[in-house]
Amino acid sequence: MLNAMQSEFSTAARSKGLGENRLLLKHAFRIAVLPVVSYSGPMLARPADRFLCHREHFSDSPAIGVFLVNSSLNRDYTVVVSLSLLYAILLIGMNLWCGFRLHPCCRPRA
Repeated sequence: MLNAMQSEFSTAARSKGLGENRLLLKHAFRIAVLPVVSYSGPMLARPADRFLCHREHFSDSPAIGVFLVNSSLNRDYTVVVSLSLLYAILLIGMNLWCGFRLHPCCRPRA
């Protein structure tokens, strides 16, 4: 946030007579929140991953994590690769969702 408040666009906005509160909310906050929004993709994928891996607490059927461990111990490569691919698709999907839905809200030119 300090970097955003000391950047050139903040100085230009101050010279145009923009108030500190408006500058903070409209300009500096959008730049400062971008790293948080970027991290939110993997952070949002985490609860879905927990639900997939620890589902046996909610029902009697074993979870994907149990299948993954058992298949790796039994050297069942097709199951290990397919479950790893499922997790990768989940992670990529959440990253794309955050990139297309949350990043445009935080762009400074929006």
